[in-house]
Amino acid sequence: MFRVSKTNPTTTTTNDGQHPYRRKLRSHADIEVDEEEDEKENRGPDGRKRKFPKLPHRCAKCPKKFVKFSGLQRHYLTHTDLKEFKCRLCPYESNQKEHLERHMSIHRYGEKCRFCGAPIVPQWFKHHEKTCTAAEERFSQLQNDQKKLLEKINELEKQQKEQSKATADQFSKILEKINELEKEQKQRKALLNFRQNYWDANVCHENLEIIANKSLIVHHKGTNSGYCSSVFAKHPILQDNKSSDIFYYEIAIGNEENWMSFGFAVKQQNKLDGTIRSRKGTYAIDSDGKIWINGEGKGINDEYCYGEGDTIGIGVNLATRHIIFTKNGHRLDSYGLLVASSFGDDSFHPFVSLHDSGDKIEANFGANFKFALEAL
Repeated sequence: MFRVSKTNPTTTTTNDGQHPYRRKLRSHADIEVDEEEDEKENRGPDGRKRKFPKLPHRCAKCPKKFVKFSGLQRHYLTHTDLKEFKCRLCPYESNQKEHLERHMSIHRYGEKCRFCGAPIVPQWFKHHEKTCTAAEERFSQLQNDQKKLLEKINELEKQQKEQSKATADQFSKILEKINELEKEQKQRKALLNFRQNYWDANVCHENLEIIANKSLIVHHKGTNSGYCSSVFAKHPILQDNKSSDIFYYEIAIGNEENWMSFGFAVKQQNKLDGTIRSRKGTYAIDSDGKIWINGEGKGINDEYCYGEGDTIGIGVNLATRHIIFTKNGHRLDSYGLLVASSFGDDSFHPFVSLHDSGDKIEANFGANFKFALEAL
């Protein structure tokens, strides 16, 4: 440990063996002193001279006073650029002895660490500084780890967003699939009442023949008698009003010589010969394009005409009571054509009326319609 003299902190001397600051002080022996003022201060209230006078020596540059003139001389150095008090252990210089002594206490008792602020003795200061540097490096490493952790968190958040987006896309696809299934289920419900239906051989005119292909094909085998021959379906158009609001069927025209008609009618009120279309409770469409609503003709529309090779459909939306007409998979304009409120009482059956010998149709009561019901 370094030893420093308390009485002589400097290490430099002059050729005459005296300290340099004493030589400098002598050069300032001509400092002006107000002797009268000092004399007044050194006398008591009774005018007698004090045994122990007050500070008689006053600095001409500041208010400080000193008992001895040597103290004033040393103090006067503070008003100059002279720094005669030098540390022998470091380049420190000062113009005050007290400042040098305080500086030497750093070498004696240690210096404060710039990292932790603890006083460290000189021989251990470098080691402690390295230790604190290591601590600073560890702190820096912790900062780097924190930065990496934040980057990892950001990456995980990004992955989570991507997964959320993928989940949302997958959920959207599932919803689309559910909607498709609901449409399909709705379509199946709409077709439920027709799927098992067929032409009733017991309610068929003698001129008509029901061919055995699921009893869906009707052929006019008789002679041209000048009037129509009709056949009704086995089951009414409404077997269960709760199953669906849409009721629909189609017929494909295999052969048509002159005229035919088909639609819905009340089976109990109609005979099998003659024109069923003009009777009350009948909703039908003729091959010449004439529409019949509850037995009343609504005029002829060329758009509604059909013949050999065409597929014609007729249906009802009970929710709105609108009649649906289609031709070859396309819906025809039927705005304003409504069925009566009593249409859903299970008494209406599909029917077809053929006029000429050789006429032939095939019905489709619910499988693979040419018109897409889900478009309704």
